[in-house]
Amino acid sequence: MEKHLTIMMIVFNELKWVKLSVESIRAMGDVDDIDLIIVDNCSTDGLRDWAVTQTDFTYVYMDEGMEAYGRIINRVRQELNISGALLVMEGHYAIVPGTLSHLMDALYRENGIGAVGVVSNGLSGNQKLPSSCTSYEAAVRYAGNSERRKERRVIGLAPDAVLLNTEVLDALGNFDENIFGYMHSMRDQCLRMIVGGYKIMLCEDAVLWDLMDQDIYLDNTNQFWRIDEDRKYLEYKWGMHYFQYLYNEDMISMIEESGDDEFNVLEVGCDCGATLFEIKNRYPNANIYGTDLNPGAVRIASVFAETCINNIEEKNLPWDEHFFDIIIFGDVLEHLRDPKGTLEYCKRYLRDGGRIIASIPNVMHVSVMEQLLKGYFTYTEEGLLDKTHIHLFTGKEIFKMFRSCGFEIERIESIFISVTEEQSKLIDHLLTLGRGTERFMYETFQYLVKAKAGAENV
Repeated sequence: MEKHLTIMMIVFNELKWVKLSVESIRAMGDVDDIDLIIVDNCSTDGLRDWAVTQTDFTYVYMDEGMEAYGRIINRVRQELNISGALLVMEGHYAIVPGTLSHLMDALYRENGIGAVGVVSNGLSGNQKLPSSCTSYEAAVRYAGNSERRKERRVIGLAPDAVLLNTEVLDALGNFDENIFGYMHSMRDQCLRMIVGGYKIMLCEDAVLWDLMDQDIYLDNTNQFWRIDEDRKYLEYKWGMHYFQYLYNEDMISMIEESGDDEFNVLEVGCDCGATLFEIKNRYPNANIYGTDLNPGAVRIASVFAETCINNIEEKNLPWDEHFFDIIIFGDVLEHLRDPKGTLEYCKRYLRDGGRIIASIPNVMHVSVMEQLLKGYFTYTEEGLLDKTHIHLFTGKEIFKMFRSCGFEIERIESIFISVTEEQSKLIDHLLTLGRGTERFMYETFQYLVKAKAGAENV
């Protein structure tokens, strides 16, 4: 039986793009039973004048002033009695052929799926189209590639376009109206689904093309969506300062086991478990374990991994020694009082030949050198000088630490970010001053390390 689809497009001053988006839905809407609703959150760009002349969609104007994202969804759902599948999306995306039917197939593929997300040139992380997709036509070809894996479970989705199962919404309750912006509102809803036992899927052949100029988009976001207030509220609600729902692709790429191998992997500082979750997606026979200081994060990760609330420096892991094939430290060692002692302790939990995989920020990056030469060493909320960093590392210090713990470093790779022309000139000068330094040492933002435990570990 054909399932009903409602598209709720929530827009603000996006007339040019909304017209194109609506046209794409008219042309590419390959689901028979579709209702389109345009919700205008107080636009002033003439959208209302255009929308009231259209006859094939419902137009809703928020005439009491700009409303919170979740309240809009709750209110429109109730007033229009929306059931079935609900695609909540922004108004600056064009539909690629097949996207709507692919989303519907993914949502109803099995019981217990609460939400499905898309990929797009306008999104980031695991929801971003490959850099080779530089046009709408390239996105169409990408969506039509039947050889690519099409669906996988995730723990969170970008809010730009999410297909929701309204039966799951009814079971969980309304969106939290204390959250104003779309980003944190959808993040909260995804967390509620995970904790409630529902699945969140990413459908890789559901593709949208972002039509909007990103600079304008970011200006609108920062001006209206009260990001800081929402972040504080979510921290109060969930007990987490950071909400990492994107997995670390660089660290996963250091795992070189075969796809059907069975192995045990522990992530120290697993947060909500996004990286562990993706490891399980790629290695179905892997056994995943996680530990974190934060009870809120562990509550989420425990839905799909064996976890514990733990301070690794207290050296009280609950698992047997020589149990793990891989132990992951994703931006953790720099936060520890005794990172060397922690590595030595964790070595006891590795099987013979087991590996540590770690990502570690590089304090020798040119941006830090730039500050020092001006007399500054200013800590920040995140980044290389995150105010919670206790230890600082260079590439050579990383080598020295691992080797002193009896590890054989098998791979060390650099993660780069772009440097300015002025920073590049500064590197030229620095290279004339120091012995034993190379350009990559100043350009590396973060090091990835894979180190093997020796036979004496048995």
